[in-house]
Amino acid sequence: MFINENTNAYTAFRFSEPYTSRDTVPGGYILSFAAARSGVKVILLRLSASRVSKESAERNIAVELKKGFDDIWKDTRSAWTRTLSVIDVADSSETNKTVFYTALYHACLLPWVISDADGHYRGADGKVHTVTGRNAYGGFSPWDTFRSLHPLLTLLYPDKQREMLLSMLDIYQQTGHLPIESMTGNHAVPIIVDSYLKGITGIDAALAYTAMKKSIADTPYLQQDMPAFRRQGYIPFSYPESVTRTVEYAYDDWALAQFAEKVAAQPEDQRRFLQSSYAYRQLFHPAEMSLLPRDGNTFKLQPGTTGYKEGDQWIYSYFCTTSRARPGEPDGWPPTFYSRPGRSASGAGGSYLTMKRYFTFPGFLMLPARRRKHSSG
Repeated sequence: MFINENTNAYTAFRFSEPYTSRDTVPGGYILSFAAARSGVKVILLRLSASRVSKESAERNIAVELKKGFDDIWKDTRSAWTRTLSVIDVADSSETNKTVFYTALYHACLLPWVISDADGHYRGADGKVHTVTGRNAYGGFSPWDTFRSLHPLLTLLYPDKQREMLLSMLDIYQQTGHLPIESMTGNHAVPIIVDSYLKGITGIDAALAYTAMKKSIADTPYLQQDMPAFRRQGYIPFSYPESVTRTVEYAYDDWALAQFAEKVAAQPEDQRRFLQSSYAYRQLFHPAEMSLLPRDGNTFKLQPGTTGYKEGDQWIYSYFCTTSRARPGEPDGWPPTFYSRPGRSASGAGGSYLTMKRYFTFPGFLMLPARRRKHSSG
């Protein structure tokens, strides 16, 4: 049985016994089966989805679901046990270990495999492609995953991470750019750079560099505010989320500068992207000691969340992972930055930042400051 037969999303069903009737209803079907002669009847349903064809969906069932339910359950349990056993937790608390391994399990769910059992998949260009000896991945959301998920996969599951990088490069070859989503930045760039410099092998360095550079530095740009960033050295607040986008574009440029220097041997590109990685400094307001929305000589004071993506001036003023020393300015920030008064939950000074009390999620304390303190509460 198939549904969605006339689209690029095909779903195949196979039951352990034939159904006796099928009635079409809004949104689906009602299937009827012969009544049990005695006791309880168990009907096994095998299901597969494919974006290639209904034949591929059916083939997935034949290849991957040919065993019985109990055997598939045992194989799946064994596979997940092996996957999660990359880390051994020495803790007598079963509750703590359950929380940890549940989180690790969740970290292995996305991005997901999009290739069928025979290696066929529908690419980002809408055409059918084939991979051999590996999986093709999709569902990339780099803004959500570049900070922690992909670095974790790089360390714990390098083979899986390698396949994801190759899939990103497949998307580049199919569309002319690396994958992005509706959030900010072009964070496939730091994902690739971080993975490569940490030893992920089997990646064409020249192709990777071309893909990264094309995605963030060559026209036509993917994002409508990138021309302003390249032209003005920051994004003015006439564009939405201007601070976040300036900071994150700067970070992507810094990452590309590392690849240009350490891998691609492109010193001119390295200097160019390293220079533009300081773009966040254009938004620094000395009196507020924060990165604020700016347009020319005008800054938005007390902007709240205006100019920021899921954050505010505290989050993104401390985001600047790329801050590096310039003459007379340690770590790339004016010396006065380090003498700014902190804010505790009561508003008193004493600590440099109490992110966990101000926000519903931990702040990105990425700034390599000489003196960095934060609340543990």
